[in-house]
Amino acid sequence: TPPDYQPPGFKEGTLDNIMFEGEPVFLSVGEVVTPFHVLRVKVTTDSDRMEQLDRELPKVEDSTAARTVESDPNEQVEINVRGCPALSLPSPPGSEGRGKGVVGSDPGK
Repeated sequence: TPPDYQPPGFKEGTLDNIMFEGEPVFLSVGEVVTPFHVLRVKVTTDSDRMEQLDRELPKVEDSTAARTVESDPNEQVEINVRGCPALSLPSPPGSEGRGKGVVGSDPGK
């Protein structure tokens, strides 16, 4: 990549580091894991902004909050991994469709 290249929608920054007037807050937003890569998203912001945002947001129960779910180790879940040979599982006898497998099954049975 040439040193002066800027992708569309971006512009070169002029600061070497970010200075906050107040106390910085470090947030881990999330991560995406693939068989080949991991993308972690972390954000640093000013604590005053977070406090202001917290005051402005309505206090509503979050229906998307993380929940603990117990799973049955004998449960079989069908997944479709068509187009990703690295993730393809052997199809059980009698199953139709290429790229489908059953998680939790023994391919030797």
